[in-house]
Amino acid sequence: MLQRLTKAKLLMPTLLSLVGLGILLGLGVWQMQRKAWKDGLVAKIDARTTQSRIAFNEALEILRKNRDDVDYLPVTVTGEMVHDQEIYFYAPDPKLGPGVHVYTPLRYAPDKIVWLNRGFVLDGDVPRDNRTDGLPNDEITVSGVIRLAPSGKASMFTPNNDFVKRRFYWRDLNNMHAIAFDKLRVSTVPFFIDLAKDGQPTSAKGPEGGVTRVRLSNRHLEYALTWFGLAATLLVMFAIFVRGRLRDADISGKAAEDAVT
Repeated sequence: MLQRLTKAKLLMPTLLSLVGLGILLGLGVWQMQRKAWKDGLVAKIDARTTQSRIAFNEALEILRKNRDDVDYLPVTVTGEMVHDQEIYFYAPDPKLGPGVHVYTPLRYAPDKIVWLNRGFVLDGDVPRDNRTDGLPNDEITVSGVIRLAPSGKASMFTPNNDFVKRRFYWRDLNNMHAIAFDKLRVSTVPFFIDLAKDGQPTSAKGPEGGVTRVRLSNRHLEYALTWFGLAATLLVMFAIFVRGRLRDADISGKAAEDAVT
């Protein structure tokens, strides 16, 4: 068989095809593993977001044991909002139009802050004078979902945050807190609380909570089938190519034998 492949000049194409087939199958298997991981993550998020809200102190205790276990936990916290230190996260809404999510620090204890994502506000209503009914001044109890702060930009195409205008394009908790407070005197926790739609007093012009996205894109099965399909296509094309080469080699060999005789 090896001699026949060599004679038909198929040895190198065969080796290259085997390498390509291995890569395509490997990518397909990797996507199936990613699907299993994503299915588990989605199930965990669903379980957490549907459980009863816990007290903020309980969330802090869970955080001390395992940081990842607080992500997406429903929580309730009491404190005073520090409205003059708001930060605005660029978040246009496909239905409502250009706007931001308003991030407001909540002082839950002396010199201790947790940052709240209070929800969506239209660009025109970002100035606080335009939404005075949505600025509670007394101690207030709010509720929402914990979201861990990301470690960096989602991609290299994400714009840099504008510290002067307090407009952010990725949730850079360290710098959000640094431009609002002296970090040595006022501490914060390593997560945000995305307020629920019913998690704060309603106001005419916002902010409006309930902006947390709890559904994750899970197209790994589609990607896996694509890679496996390409692997099958490679096999079919290679089989057609081999059959043609072997046929040509056999015809050439028979013609050489006939010429000798």
